[in-house]
Amino acid sequence: MDVLLGCAETLNPCVTRLRKALDEHDRVDRVRHDLEVFWAGDPDVDVLHLQWPRALFPNWQDPTEKDLERLRSQLKHWGRSARIVTTIHNIRAHDRSQGPLFDELYRLVYKESDGFIHMGSVSRDLLRDAYSLSEKEETIIPHGWYDTLPDEVSQTKARGELGIPEEAALAVVFGALRSPEEVTLIREGVRRWANPRKQVLIAGRLTWPNHRLHDRVARGYHRLRTLFLPVTFRFGRFADNKVQYFLRAADVLLIPRLRILNSGDVPLGFTFSRVVVGPNEGVIGEILKETGNLTFDPDIPSSVATALQKGYERQQRGLGESNRRYAAREMNWRTVAEQHVAFYTGEQS
Repeated sequence: MDVLLGCAETLNPCVTRLRKALDEHDRVDRVRHDLEVFWAGDPDVDVLHLQWPRALFPNWQDPTEKDLERLRSQLKHWGRSARIVTTIHNIRAHDRSQGPLFDELYRLVYKESDGFIHMGSVSRDLLRDAYSLSEKEETIIPHGWYDTLPDEVSQTKARGELGIPEEAALAVVFGALRSPEEVTLIREGVRRWANPRKQVLIAGRLTWPNHRLHDRVARGYHRLRTLFLPVTFRFGRFADNKVQYFLRAADVLLIPRLRILNSGDVPLGFTFSRVVVGPNEGVIGEILKETGNLTFDPDIPSSVATALQKGYERQQRGLGESNRRYAAREMNWRTVAEQHVAFYTGEQS
């Protein structure tokens, strides 16, 4: 079986990890990341596996009407020789204001797909509600865990490296913040968190358009400090061997998302034996509730505070280790690859 993953190889570490897992499967002869092959076509490809529709264009550029017409023609070309499968990472683009044609882009990819891979059952319902699609083959395959990231440091060593007191009740926010509303959600939730040892470490970057990084961060940090909130910022992208310090230092991994379907932070937290606190939305809410982790209502800041405290308490009682066992059992890449191959061949739906 020849599989083509329709995105650049450096796009996402979990897609790269999926490629490696598929490459090790005895029923897969070749698997590639290659946008050039996608646009050129290759009659030897048996399965075209798409990820994010936006990733079909270099640098996730805004599509034009001409781009969409070209894509429509190319997908129909692929449909004559290969099975087209799409993983539903998000129903629509995260920020639909970036361009008026994004909705049409997603609709086009969904229409031309033969089947969908969801990461949770709620994803199927949300996709049907958002788009009028003909019947498609569908399956549920969980997001794989982060087993290739180094995991060697203790919590004591990680906190010492980051300057976090050993006795702190620490919530970590890891990754991109996509809107000022997410910053507000963190601020208001932490302000209401009734724990005298509370601390929050935000490690990542701001990604909303025209955010004027230094000016807004300075103002935001000042606002947090004047509210007497123990919040620390570390901005940037972090090497693989540094990720462990943030996760191992944490008691709780907080996902401050609004209007979200999936998040790699769920398997990331589980991989590092951490309780995860996230919004009661999409697949995030589905998995967190199924595993005894904590959810909140993004419109009610007090629910964030309650979830943080309960998450901290459950971490002390061993839920983080239970999360690790869950990830090793349900999210390991050998199982994930086997489920993908079964769906590629029509054996699983």
